[in-house]
Amino acid sequence: MLLRHSALFVLLSGILAAAVFPAGTALADARQDVMFGAQRCAGIADDRTWLDCFYGSAQPMRAQLGLPPAPANQQRLVPQLAPAYAAPTYAAPAYAPPVYAAPAAPAYAVPSYAAPGNAAPRQAATGANGLPAPPPLPRRRSDGFFGSMLGSSRPITVNQRMVSWEIAKGGKFVVTLANGEEWEQVLGDTNKVGWHDPASRHVVNVYEGALGTYNMNVSDDSTLYKVHRIN
Repeated sequence: MLLRHSALFVLLSGILAAAVFPAGTALADARQDVMFGAQRCAGIADDRTWLDCFYGSAQPMRAQLGLPPAPANQQRLVPQLAPAYAAPTYAAPAYAPPVYAAPAAPAYAVPSYAAPGNAAPRQAATGANGLPAPPPLPRRRSDGFFGSMLGSSRPITVNQRMVSWEIAKGGKFVVTLANGEEWEQVLGDTNKVGWHDPASRHVVNVYEGALGTYNMNVSDDSTLYKVHRIN
């Protein structure tokens, strides 16, 4: 996490320097390319891989200044943008005059009536574990470059009772909530589980964290755990 903070400080310093000392159009474009590339590295959980991606995102500025290029393995880590959408072209359909035929005589059938029955009430969809089907993960509300760096103080999962938790492979926990959501601790989080009571005694809130991450808060535990949703 110290590496990320240092790298973000360098990036923010570059943004402020660009505002105070305006450069030419080509230099401004190179800085914007570096900033956008760094944002696309935000979804990488491993700190070392994220740092290599961050260094690779500076390639447009290195090329602008005539510096040696960043290693190819760092440049390949920067996620590429989706190709620009091209609007489809439409050709006007060839017009063919309609063909008219004499209408067929209507056929009448005596309607049949079925005695009304009492249908069984429709049940709510459930997941594989018998809990309600989890709601879709909401769209992140911390939009914008600075918003993605700071996260949000409004929970996206609010006061959900914990149904179960377990330590999965790799020593990271998996938590199942009453609404069907399942959250797993990310590999980059070194915090150890701070609760040992039965799962049903804990209430969970999940918040948007910095750089596309999510933070989990568990009642009676002051630790913020880095998690990602697996269901």
